[in-house]
Amino acid sequence: MAEFQTKVGAPKPGLPGSIVNPKRFTAAITDSTLKPGDFAFETASEYGQDACFVSKTGSNLLGIVKHGFMPYTEGATIDILVSGAIYAVVPEGQTPSSGQAVLCDPATGEVTYGEAGDPNDTGWKVLSCDPGNGLVVYEKL
Repeated sequence: MAEFQTKVGAPKPGLPGSIVNPKRFTAAITDSTLKPGDFAFETASEYGQDACFVSKTGSNLLGIVKHGFMPYTEGATIDILVSGAIYAVVPEGQTPSSGQAVLCDPATGEVTYGEAGDPNDTGWKVLSCDPGNGLVVYEKL
């Protein structure tokens, strides 16, 4: 007998940084501290170029690093999702719930969860979370 699906509307698991629903991207140059699914902050460049440079810490949040096929080495151009929906890894020790605000400490890049308007609120929220696969989907419209 065939098995029937047990969940309706649950997204299939992706890789950290995989896009669920793209809204707006921007390209940036990384300093090698970032990996797919991390929050990216604009930072000053030691190269002095007129371009957008990003790091895992900073004061101006840009978005979330999109999964790509190039190595994330210093000086590499990467895509940043500014709005939409994207997979990320659930941080160790955290248990996000749908609807929670995603918080990111700009000094460390550490992600936690709380209420909209809390300190370090990124404007992103938890769309869904599957503790079984260790992935969470963030959304910003």
